[in-house]
This record gives sequence, structure tokens and C-alpha cells, in this order.
Amino acid sequence: MFPAPGERLWTLNAIKVPYGADEAAVRRELLPQCNIEIGAGLGPLVGKVFRVGLMGTSSSQELVDLLTNSLEKALNSVA
Repeated sequence: MFPAPGERLWTLNAIKVPYGADEAAVRRELLPQCNIEIGAGLGPLVGKVFRVGLMGTSSSQELVDLLTNSLEKALNSVA
């Protein structure tokens, strides 16, 4: 996770992109395949983080599990 625990927002998580992964390709895979849209990093974090919103019903355990499983599959499929 990025940033440090004391600097994180409740409604947004910034997740470090694994070394060598193409974050844009992963995001392009997630939207049509899983109907999941996550944001790209901004400014100096372009290509380095995924921005994931966590608000309301989208923060349920079921949907968090869906996101993590889908993200893992997308990372493996574009690698």
C-alpha cells in the first residue's frame, strides 16, 4: 500500500503496481472483463500505483475480494 499508514485516506487506496507490470494494461483488462474501473496514479505516481475507491457499498468484503481476485488475474494475464 502507498502511502504510509498515517497518511492514507479512508475513501481511497493507492496500491503499488508490482515491478514490471503495465498498470495501464491491467486497468484496460479489468474494465471490460470484470466491470471494475480503477484509477491510475497522478503526477509523480503515474504508472506506479493503482487508485482504488472504497466508498459505500463498494467497500463490502465480497466486493473487496472480487477486486483482489480480479486484479490478480489481470496482472497475470497481461504479464
